[in-house]
Amino acid sequence: MRTRAPITLLALLASVPLPATALAQTAPTPEATPVAPVVPAATATSTLAASASATPPAASSAATPAASASTASASGASADTKYQLGVRIGFSVPLGGISDALGGTLPIWVDGGYRFSPRLILGGYARFALAFTVPGCIASCSGYALGLGGEAHYHLDPFLGLDPWIGAGVGFEDISFGGESGSGFEVNAQGGLDYKPGFGPFVGFAYDSYSGGLSGEWITVGVRGTYDW
Repeated sequence: MRTRAPITLLALLASVPLPATALAQTAPTPEATPVAPVVPAATATSTLAASASATPPAASSAATPAASASTASASGASADTKYQLGVRIGFSVPLGGISDALGGTLPIWVDGGYRFSPRLILGGYARFALAFTVPGCIASCSGYALGLGGEAHYHLDPFLGLDPWIGAGVGFEDISFGGESGSGFEVNAQGGLDYKPGFGPFVGFAYDSYSGGLSGEWITVGVRGTYDW
């Protein structure tokens, strides 16, 4: 009887059911796995489309000032300047029949204009030139030439820090040399290469038709300085 008692006691203990709370405490609880939110396909597509459409205006707004600065630099002046004053000095060589009596002139040229755009300037000019007759003159060996007219300048694309421009004008000129004089109309073409901030060489060609059947062509080479405000 003593040998069977422990076995009977163990059997009784094993047959007793455990409470549910005890089983819940002893059983391991599985860790919850985070679940990523599900985004509908239509919502994701519209979000990407909105981001893509929002990007170009920002790039465009950033590029606009750069384009404006490039356009303004083409003229050699800021976009705020509206007026330009220029002063030139050079030497003019006559061609054609007038070269038989004149050896050349030394012009001092003042021009001014209004900037209608960063590239285009419209204005006028006034020019006074000392005239030198050829050797062996009989009467006065010097003279003068006075010119007035309107002109237009157009600035091209700058390169290597230079500002090239071209121009054309039409006006009136009065000339007196060696005891002769005449007056008439003038047409001219010009071109130059400005260094910043507005100084550089220029070259010009002019055709003049004076009273009395006198005419002549001129080639002028010199330097020009400008001031913008």
